[in-house]
Amino acid sequence: MGGFWVQKVFKITRKDPMKSVYLLALLSDKAKKWSEKHLNYESWQLVGGLGISIDWRYIESIREAMLKDGLKNGKDFKVL
Repeated sequence: MGGFWVQKVFKITRKDPMKSVYLLALLSDKAKKWSEKHLNYESWQLVGGLGISIDWRYIESIREAMLKDGLKNGKDFKVL
């Protein structure tokens, strides 16, 4: 899978101190292609075809990068 390592690119943020892992739900083919190009993840991070589990330190930066690249929150992807 192409892309770069998440921890080398994205800044660390934390909005909800109770969550340690978020689900990045990929709702469109565009979002799935974006994730294949930009994220490296292991098979254990995939959650039943719903999306990718993402550590709290990277989720906000990933969301911002997806928005910057033209993906729409709620249409192409959703952070749960």
